[in-house]
Amino acid sequence: MSDPKQRIISHMNKDHQLALVDYVVIYGNVPLASFVPSSVQISDVNESQLDISYQKIDGEKKTLPIVWNHAVEREGVAVHSLSDVKGKLVAMAKYAADKQGYSHVQIKTVAYPRRPLEIGLYVFGAAILATLYDKHLLRRLAANDRLFSAVANYLPFLGKVHTVFENHVKTIAVAMYGIHIVEIFTWTLPLARKYRIPFPQRLGWAAMNFVEGFMVPRRLKSLVA
Repeated sequence: MSDPKQRIISHMNKDHQLALVDYVVIYGNVPLASFVPSSVQISDVNESQLDISYQKIDGEKKTLPIVWNHAVEREGVAVHSLSDVKGKLVAMAKYAADKQGYSHVQIKTVAYPRRPLEIGLYVFGAAILATLYDKHLLRRLAANDRLFSAVANYLPFLGKVHTVFENHVKTIAVAMYGIHIVEIFTWTLPLARKYRIPFPQRLGWAAMNFVEGFMVPRRLKSLVA
């Protein structure tokens, strides 16, 4: 069986460096801009304390000792042995992230649309673009398609709906995408900040929100549910 101490150090340094950065900022009271985040590593851990090493922007190397009994967090986890360290580190990660206005969970991915309604909104967006380009383009395409013509014969009200769509497409587009833009700035981007989504992925979430609307922030939140 591997050494518990080395297992903790290896796991945290490899998979939870963001939490270590938060520890330095909150428990060490060190401004994020003053050190190199990628340099942060656990150098030692025992039943009494955690030692974190990091490098300042000017190149100076520092060590931050965090005594378990002095490490404030909301769950009141006590460390009596190395088996208690995991629970303490998790509680500290939640506390340190929350103090900065973040979640201790980071989202690094983009979840693409899969449900029929989500995909349908891209089709609807394409229909809007086509109609803005040429008001009667979709009508001509449908007239030359046997399936669409047959459906139109059985469901004549669809023609009336499409006429309304043609005549009011600009209003529909401005209203719908205007609401989506508001959602981006009031819902999706605040969530992206909370979960510290990297900039390229953040742009992806915002772009999908522009097309899909409220389903995107709901899908984003489902990743951490």
